[in-house]
Amino acid sequence: MTKQTTTYLLILAGLLFLGCGIPKQTEPKVFLVGTVHNKTNSFNADSIYSLLIRYKPDLILMELDSSFFYEDFTYRTLFEGNEMIASVRYKMNFPQVNIRPIELEGREEIRQQLGVFPEITNEFGQILNTLIATHKLNQTEKAAIEQLFYYDSIATLYKTKTLREINQTKVDVISDSLNYFKYFKLKEIADKYDLFETTKLKDAKGDSVSIRKNFELYVDFEMNQRNNSLAKNSIEHINQNPTKKVMILVGFSHRYYLLDKLKNQKIQVQCEF
Repeated sequence: MTKQTTTYLLILAGLLFLGCGIPKQTEPKVFLVGTVHNKTNSFNADSIYSLLIRYKPDLILMELDSSFFYEDFTYRTLFEGNEMIASVRYKMNFPQVNIRPIELEGREEIRQQLGVFPEITNEFGQILNTLIATHKLNQTEKAAIEQLFYYDSIATLYKTKTLREINQTKVDVISDSLNYFKYFKLKEIADKYDLFETTKLKDAKGDSVSIRKNFELYVDFEMNQRNNSLAKNSIEHINQNPTKKVMILVGFSHRYYLLDKLKNQKIQVQCEF
């Protein structure tokens, strides 16, 4: 790990530690919960439902866009996501609760229009492997790749953990570190090596485009458009409902970003359970 990267992680850890939680004498109004979307041995809909029962929010904010809802904000279609199952059960017992979407509006349509896929493409990985195998990367770039694999393995492990274990400051640091290397450091490599520009792929629209351009659009979509929408929509709902208890349910890889944005708006958040 480089000195610069080490300094970045230490500063991040300190900021997140200071930003998580609220004064004990203050009644919490906003609860930021990192989730795992699919059932595991340690995390399921019951995990979220128990938390809902414990804190009894008036408003639940979901990592979905409006296409999942009718005009009255009942769900159009039910699926086996932990958050949806838990919120439906809670709504049945507390019908006065409001459930609202905070995801980027038209997320999948925008993704398709941009021609990006939900994950890094195989073609990108193949070029990266070629650069590694032919010893083209410098030591800093090699270290960045190693850190990417390291944080990815830890984040994958936490997908099997309990709700309490996932919602810790150290997991926020892991998520932010993973995204730092996965998006920003990989983009630096893609911008540097011409092979990413001269090699083409068929994007999600079926068009031929350079791997560099496709990755640039992918990074902007995931890190900027989606995260910014989740944060912006959450803040708007919180400001519009100042007397209500609000619970935000998002995949735990997004949690650190929302926490930072909420903190910047001076919104006190409970984020450990």
